[in-house]
Amino acid sequence: MLGEPFLEIFGVLQNLDGVISVKAARIAGLPAGAAPESHDFH
Repeated sequence: MLGEPFLEIFGVLQNLDGVISVKAARIAGLPAGAAPESHDFH
C-alpha cells in the first residue's frame, strides 16, 4: 500500500477543538490512473 500513488480512506471525519482528523476504518490502495480527471468548476 505504501507504493500506491493514491489512497482511498473510509472512516469518520472528526473535529475536536479546531483540529480535523480522519479516524480511518478502512484504507485501500488505488493504482495510477484510477483517479477521475480533474474538473475546473470556475
